[in-house]
Amino acid sequence: MKAHKLFLIVMLCFLFHTKSQAQDVTVTYGNLLFLKGLTDVNIEFDYDNLRVGEFTEEMYLKQKRKEFRKAPDADAFIAKWDADRGGMFEPKFIKQFNLGTIRLKLVATPGNNDAQYVMRVKTIKIEPGYFASGMKRDTYIDVEITIVDTANLDKPVCIIQANRIIGVTELPRQMMDSQLKISYAYGTIADKLSAMIVAECTKKVKQPKEVKEDKPTHPEKAKKEEKPEKEEKPKKEPKEKKGKKGDEATDPEQE
Repeated sequence: MKAHKLFLIVMLCFLFHTKSQAQDVTVTYGNLLFLKGLTDVNIEFDYDNLRVGEFTEEMYLKQKRKEFRKAPDADAFIAKWDADRGGMFEPKFIKQFNLGTIRLKLVATPGNNDAQYVMRVKTIKIEPGYFASGMKRDTYIDVEITIVDTANLDKPVCIIQANRIIGVTELPRQMMDSQLKISYAYGTIADKLSAMIVAECTKKVKQPKEVKEDKPTHPEKAKKEEKPEKEEKPKKEPKEKKGKKGDEATDPEQE
């Protein structure tokens, strides 16, 4: 009984830890304002140097091949793994992105070489996860999206990081399908990215307040408004002091 409780506590801590590590889609370089007014953008997908779980993609597929008893089953799994990129992951991203930017009339189309900008979606890591027997590990992907000008493909205009984006299916019975959950993770990134673009391109710029200029007044009106200067009153001369009674004024000539 104690062992069972301990197991539950460990699992709860694990689930809380994985959820707390989940991050959002963020712009790490540049901004998205340059997309304002555009109607199309080219889109490319890159899986070079992809890591699957803790392995390289090559090592992961070798390990998966050993899990199958029959070679045809292993071949079918690997073929589906490769086919799901163009059949599930990329279409899901493009569909959700174009739905999100419909307000701007901005459309992402693969192979659109006439577009001014190219959006490169590079998958860094895929965690297939698992869901069985009451235990699970989240399915998530790490993606870096770089937007470059067609005239200068080596210089990025904007870089977006999407780390640990978890794929969640619509129906509980679909939680066993890791490939489907991976495609939903791509859709989540596209939803968040398109929302950021719409918010940036429709943001209202605050105009500086107008400074009211003093209007010139009519000369006659200005004279009326001018207050007359106060005239200085002449200073009163000091009064002569009268002599006291009994004091006689003497004339110097009489003396």
